[in-house]
Amino acid sequence: MAPADSAEGAAASVTRGPSSTMLKFAFALGIVAEWLLGPAVHSLPALGSASLRALMFTLLAWMILETSRMLVRAVQSLDDA
Repeated sequence: MAPADSAEGAAASVTRGPSSTMLKFAFALGIVAEWLLGPAVHSLPALGSASLRALMFTLLAWMILETSRMLVRAVQSLDDA
């Protein structure tokens, strides 16, 4: 691996940031929420509906996680003043 390749990899990891980490947690929470709260899946159309519900749970969890992160950062910025 050339030094330029490792520098590009480091730059890519910096640009991803905490938002991608929050998305990973939201994805896991969406799947868990659908698994716990969703109905049993017995057919292919029900599987499609379950995947859409899992996506909606994921988006909801992502919004909640990002909002909480934003609020924590806002409170921390007040402490700096």
